[in-house]
Amino acid sequence: MAALLAKQGLNPTAFKAAPKRVSRRTLQPVRAGAAAAEDVPDMNKRNIMNLVLAGGVGLPAVGLAGPFALFFVPPGYVEQQQHTGGASSLKVAPVVPAAA
Repeated sequence: MAALLAKQGLNPTAFKAAPKRVSRRTLQPVRAGAAAAEDVPDMNKRNIMNLVLAGGVGLPAVGLAGPFALFFVPPGYVEQQQHTGGASSLKVAPVVPAAA
């Protein structure tokens, strides 16, 4: 491999892995800090933020749920309900026995 790299005009030592560096620092434990009392929003503000979040997530979800639900409705079902005036059953083709 070194001969092939030297033949191409490349330095074969350029592709060696760098030595590992050892850190001399000691690890400090992670400590959870408590928020100051003035940084926590009051309950009224929290409720408003929850409503904004629910509306922001809910409106697109409802908009996507309609076409998803209509995917499972048969193609002629809606037109037949409009032309017949309401709750009528779909027409089912009769089963004809196969000729022997």
